[in-house]
Amino acid sequence: MKKFKKIYTDIKNQVQAQMIKTRDQIPTESELMETYEVSRPTVSKALKILEEEGFLVRRPGLGSFEK
Repeated sequence: MKKFKKIYTDIKNQVQAQMIKTRDQIPTESELMETYEVSRPTVSKALKILEEEGFLVRRPGLGSFEK
């Protein structure tokens, strides 16, 4: 499985299982980079797809939140 897909799947599953609730902030890009041992572009790709699919709202300078 591609690394961005693992991040995408994990966060999506947490949102669907309501482990991450509406308006909850998800871990920062830096925290996700450390957790998954990946680069920033890999994390950004996963978060971008989640945002496009309506699972997250990204706020520059503030973080990413469950929608």
